[in-house]
Amino acid sequence: VKLARLSHPNIVKVFHYIPGETTGFMIMDFVDGRTLADHLAECRARLNRPPTLEELRPLLEPALDALAYLHGAGLVH
Repeated sequence: VKLARLSHPNIVKVFHYIPGETTGFMIMDFVDGRTLADHLAECRARLNRPPTLEELRPLLEPALDALAYLHGAGLVH
Protein backbone atom coordinates (compact mmCIF):
# COMPACT_ATOMS: atom_id res chain seq x y z
CA VAL A 1 0.00 0.00 0.00
CA LYS A 2 1.38 3.37 -1.03
CA LEU A 3 0.40 5.00 2.28
CA ALA A 4 2.70 2.68 4.22
CA ARG A 5 5.67 3.75 2.08
CA LEU A 6 5.32 7.43 2.97
CA SER A 7 8.05 8.84 5.18
CA HIS A 8 7.77 12.47 6.27
CA PRO A 9 8.24 14.06 9.71
CA ASN A 10 4.83 15.76 9.51
CA ILE A 11 2.83 12.73 8.38
CA VAL A 12 1.67 10.01 10.77
CA LYS A 13 3.25 6.67 9.87
CA VAL A 14 0.81 4.12 8.41
CA PHE A 15 1.95 0.56 9.09
CA HIS A 16 -0.84 -1.39 7.46
CA TYR A 17 -4.06 -0.86 5.53
CA ILE A 18 -6.99 -3.30 5.74
CA PRO A 19 -9.64 -2.87 3.05
CA GLY A 20 -13.27 -3.34 4.05
CA GLU A 21 -16.47 -3.68 2.06
CA THR A 22 -17.45 -0.02 2.25
CA THR A 23 -14.44 1.48 4.03
CA GLY A 24 -10.88 0.75 5.00
CA PHE A 25 -8.84 0.65 8.18
CA MET A 26 -5.35 1.98 8.78
CA ILE A 27 -3.00 0.84 11.52
CA MET A 28 -0.98 3.94 12.38
CA ASP A 29 1.23 5.53 15.00
CA PHE A 30 -0.65 7.19 17.85
CA VAL A 31 0.12 10.90 18.09
CA ASP A 32 -0.92 12.56 21.32
CA GLY A 33 -1.83 16.19 20.92
CA ARG A 34 -4.60 18.64 20.28
CA THR A 35 -6.58 19.53 17.20
CA LEU A 36 -6.14 22.66 15.13
CA ALA A 37 -9.66 23.69 16.19
CA ASP A 38 -8.65 23.44 19.87
CA HIS A 39 -5.49 25.45 19.21
CA LEU A 40 -7.42 28.18 17.39
CA ALA A 41 -10.04 28.36 20.15
CA GLU A 42 -7.29 28.67 22.77
CA CYS A 43 -5.58 31.44 20.76
CA ARG A 44 -8.85 33.32 20.38
CA ALA A 45 -9.57 33.04 24.12
CA ARG A 46 -6.03 34.08 25.09
CA LEU A 47 -5.61 36.88 22.54
CA ASN A 48 -9.26 37.97 22.35
CA ARG A 49 -8.87 37.89 18.55
CA PRO A 50 -8.11 35.36 15.84
CA PRO A 51 -4.41 34.55 15.41
CA THR A 52 -2.50 36.44 12.73
CA LEU A 53 -0.84 34.75 9.77
CA GLU A 54 2.54 35.17 11.48
CA GLU A 55 1.18 33.44 14.59
CA LEU A 56 -0.22 30.61 12.43
CA ARG A 57 2.91 30.22 10.30
CA PRO A 58 4.60 27.66 12.66
CA LEU A 59 1.52 25.43 12.30
CA LEU A 60 0.81 25.98 8.63
CA GLU A 61 4.28 25.60 7.14
CA PRO A 62 4.81 21.99 8.33
CA ALA A 63 1.31 21.04 7.17
CA LEU A 64 1.86 22.62 3.75
CA ASP A 65 5.25 20.91 3.49
CA ALA A 66 3.55 17.56 4.18
CA LEU A 67 0.89 18.29 1.52
CA ALA A 68 3.60 19.15 -1.01
CA TYR A 69 5.30 15.83 -0.19
CA LEU A 70 2.02 13.94 -0.73
CA HIS A 71 1.35 15.68 -4.03
CA GLY A 72 4.90 14.88 -5.13
CA ALA A 73 4.15 11.22 -4.36
CA GLY A 74 1.05 11.38 -6.59
CA LEU A 75 -1.44 11.48 -3.70
CA VAL A 76 -4.13 14.04 -2.87
CA HIS A 77 -5.36 14.68 0.67
